[in-house]
Amino acid sequence: MLKFPARIARARPTGFLSRAVFATLSALSAGISTPAVAAPLYGIDSSESWVRVLVYRAGLLGRLGHNHVVSIKQLQGCVHVAEPIEQSRVTIRMAVRDFLVDDAAERQAAGDDFKGDVAAADIDGTRRNMLGPALLDDGHFPDITLQASRFAGQLPAMTMHAIVQVQAQD
Repeated sequence: MLKFPARIARARPTGFLSRAVFATLSALSAGISTPAVAAPLYGIDSSESWVRVLVYRAGLLGRLGHNHVVSIKQLQGCVHVAEPIEQSRVTIRMAVRDFLVDDAAERQAAGDDFKGDVAAADIDGTRRNMLGPALLDDGHFPDITLQASRFAGQLPAMTMHAIVQVQAQD
């Protein structure tokens, strides 16, 4: 689930490149109303914004593992509010080293499929594998970016279509 804050601060324009994986994300709840001025740009309030990814066990060895919650609370980015609102844009950058794996509070918030604590050694192993060269490879690709420029629905519940850039070359 992707949540944007109700409090968004005005910011200078920033530029992030995005080219790769297409994803559809929902739940844009920014509490933004369309202002009378043309195309204002707002910074994302990182103290009030977060991303939570629910990872379900699967495959041949799935019965031996457990579901994971990967979250991040240090987001950077901006919201470009357009008229009409459906033409707005959102850009978010997430440093993969800031991802939390199986945080107890995040697991509890994720619901019944994520009940129970996970041993510290299991959390460390999962995080090491996730950041390693076989997956996110944080040594070569430190950031994930998300850029949304197509919205549908009405505030406060809109669907945004986004490009998520993982392991992108500049």
